[in-house]
Amino acid sequence: MRKISWVIGFAACLLIGWQVQAVGPHHMMKRVLIQLALSDTQMDEIEKLHFSAEREMIEIRHKLDQARLELEQAFEASEPDKKGLFALIERVEMLEVEKKKNRLGLMLDIRALMTLEQWKKLETMQKARKVRHEH
Repeated sequence: MRKISWVIGFAACLLIGWQVQAVGPHHMMKRVLIQLALSDTQMDEIEKLHFSAEREMIEIRHKLDQARLELEQAFEASEPDKKGLFALIERVEMLEVEKKKNRLGLMLDIRALMTLEQWKKLETMQKARKVRHEH
């Protein structure tokens, strides 16, 4: 039951982009899982992928925080080094790209685990959600 709850939350948050709030729309997440008809094997693999990506993301965020602090400190210097500042800006931006690649890579790995039918259902659900939130 705990694994199903985790996969329900993960699928809703990551794949559809729902932000789980303190109240948490668990009924919506459960509906997503049921509609996608994920197998136990798929759920297990998604869980492994998620934790692996999260470990990487923790490291990326840590490096990003350090780079931002270095940039701030370099900028506050009495005589900022233009070349050094530009290098730090590039480092910060590179780490931002790494964050995006981490999330996109996870999405692609999850997509590879799904059947074409499950993926199409998910896309349809995403489009419907987008339309609802635009109005």
